[in-house]
Amino acid sequence: MKCRPILVDDSLRELTQHGTPDFPLSMDRQVVADPDHGGVRHWHPELQIALVTEGEVLFRTEDGDFRLGAGEGFFVNSGVLHEAAPTEKDDGVYVCVNFLPDLLCGQSDGVIRRDYVDPVLYAPALRSFPLTDQPWHREICALLGQMQAAEEAGAYGYEMELVALLCRIWHLLVIHHRPEIEGRSSVSFADRQRIRALQTYIHRHYREPISLGDIAGAGHVS
Repeated sequence: MKCRPILVDDSLRELTQHGTPDFPLSMDRQVVADPDHGGVRHWHPELQIALVTEGEVLFRTEDGDFRLGAGEGFFVNSGVLHEAAPTEKDDGVYVCVNFLPDLLCGQSDGVIRRDYVDPVLYAPALRSFPLTDQPWHREICALLGQMQAAEEAGAYGYEMELVALLCRIWHLLVIHHRPEIEGRSSVSFADRQRIRALQTYIHRHYREPISLGDIAGAGHVS
């Protein structure tokens, strides 16, 4: 696994390329006691999910300082200033996954991007947060460990395995932040279900005469 310095421009944007245009995901191992890796304040358009693998790491964002130990993780949204710094123990190592949202949903204006990706990118409550004590936090950290193992093994098809694991992580993030995400969506999940019921009814009966009463009945979601 790569161990690369964090280089920034005048705007503090990280200059390191994360992945490639045809696979916009990278995984790096960072040793925070190394001044090229730790204590460098920066941002990038990619989202980042990190897993502390050794010692302690102090993650800093505008949302606060978070001291995390081995087995704990951290989420940083796109464009959020952050840094990982050593603690007095000076022994922290973490693995970070950096990826563009296109990897989750493609570039089209589909339902996944519209309802489950873009609302996360623009939700103030989801700028950054630790993954520590909740059961779903631990599940995400375990999945990050599986991503690390898959990337290091580099077996045939490992890119597909990385994307599958990342989608499972994203699903956990989404279902456990539904209020914040639906607050950023123009249409609620209940309304989408109602519209789907209408579309299904019309598709099944489009050759038959349909009354307004039929449509009202099909659109009722209990």
